[in-house]
Amino acid sequence: MVIETDRDANDITLAAGGNLWLGYVSAGTFLATYDPSTTEDTPTSQGDLFLTAGSGRVIGNAGAADADVDLVGDSISLTAGNGIGPLDIAANSLSAQTTSGAVTLSDLDGAGELAPDSRSPPPGDPPV
Repeated sequence: MVIETDRDANDITLAAGGNLWLGYVSAGTFLATYDPSTTEDTPTSQGDLFLTAGSGRVIGNAGAADADVDLVGDSISLTAGNGIGPLDIAANSLSAQTTSGAVTLSDLDGAGELAPDSRSPPPGDPPV
């Protein structure tokens, strides 16, 4: 699931009573390369992710850590009853809570990644 427009109001909320199996979920920008002179993309995410697995796990479809980012967002909130991950994330802030089980995450930064308050917003967006 991908929101193509990177805006602060573009959040994704997903919830399951049991396991929440995830492919690629993005509410922001994750750039493999960044050259400010040739791209209009903002190198940091603005949308947030809220992912909940009631009695199960929040887990990626790969089922194991790999080199590909699974979750992209400004703020990522993960809540599960029985563990989180393994997942590769790209986030500016993170909240991860589980009743039992491990939390297994790897944080990856995109090219040109900047903190949200140190970048200029795209034209037409309010300042951050």
